[in-house]
Amino acid sequence: SSSSAASDVYKRQSQFYDTVGTYRVELRVDGPQGCTNTESKFIRVRQTPISGFTVFPICLDLPAVFVDTTVSGPDPITSYDWDFGDGNASTQQDPSHIYTVAGTYQVTQIVDNGFCQDTSILPVTVEPPPVAAFTADTLEGCSRLTIDFTNNSSANATTFRWNFGDGSAISTARDTTHTFSNTSPDDTLFVVTLIATTAFGCSDTITDTVRVYPVPQPSFTSNAVADCGPVDVQFTNTTMGSNLTFTWDFGDSTPVVNAFSPSHTFENKTLFISNYQVKLIAQTATGCTDTTVATITIYPEPIFNFTAAPDSGCSPLTVRFPSVVGAVNYQWDFGDGATASGPTPTPVSYTHLRAHETGRN
Repeated sequence: SSSSAASDVYKRQSQFYDTVGTYRVELRVDGPQGCTNTESKFIRVRQTPISGFTVFPICLDLPAVFVDTTVSGPDPITSYDWDFGDGNASTQQDPSHIYTVAGTYQVTQIVDNGFCQDTSILPVTVEPPPVAAFTADTLEGCSRLTIDFTNNSSANATTFRWNFGDGSAISTARDTTHTFSNTSPDDTLFVVTLIATTAFGCSDTITDTVRVYPVPQPSFTSNAVADCGPVDVQFTNTTMGSNLTFTWDFGDSTPVVNAFSPSHTFENKTLFISNYQVKLIAQTATGCTDTTVATITIYPEPIFNFTAAPDSGCSPLTVRFPSVVGAVNYQWDFGDGATASGPTPTPVSYTHLRAHETGRN
């Protein structure tokens, strides 16, 4: 009947609530004899959570961290359901998961606040990581040791970070060269690290060790003073360190000496001041060497000869003495009481000679 249909319409009344809140719903009915009745109820409209998440770059065989970004509203989230798309699941808020096969997966997140729920689906790509690798032209040597590093990382690596383990700046070059120093008395080890990263953000790390030997620091003193040759000089080796060998080169073409603190005689038979460069070479057991140099000044030795022309004859005899060069002061004594100075004396006349010198009685 028509009255029954109308009753069904009233029973099936619906209302759309688009705002969160509590609403009072009232129903009033009137009977055919004019009787009325009223009933009210409260309806609470709750906020549906807005699910969402982010994920950092996902690399094969490495933990992928999923970060929940759900907007919960006034009702807190009470449960999380994750489906990682590879048959694995989690109920944590911020789960981590390791993918063992590269590819693209549909990750599903379902959040529930006990009354309402929401779902987010995000495709994620799992990328194979790079393979970091490098070679060096040497891994040991004397300080300062310069090494050329060649990057052999896989083709999917696009950026690189080199850490040389000595406090120096990071290098981002593909291939690089670095110089290692060791100022200590012992061998020093440096761990070289290469991090290779793909454009997607996956990375791999490889390390190797460089051994740098110390270089000796030779030093010495001497009692040398600038003087006329020959001069005897005592050298004192003040080099610090142990297991060292030494080589002395006195700079005067004499054989080298391997003594610790030698002595040496310097000569100067020239007409000029000689400056000898004395070198001390110190060498470690690993073959590292260094050299120090000092100058020894030797004045010319006072070796002078002269000639007389003639050197014999009948009295009175006039003798000429050719010039003598190379000295700064000249004193002549002609043996007959006469003297002179200067490099070229005037001719001397001898008039008093003993009988045995002239050959006459």
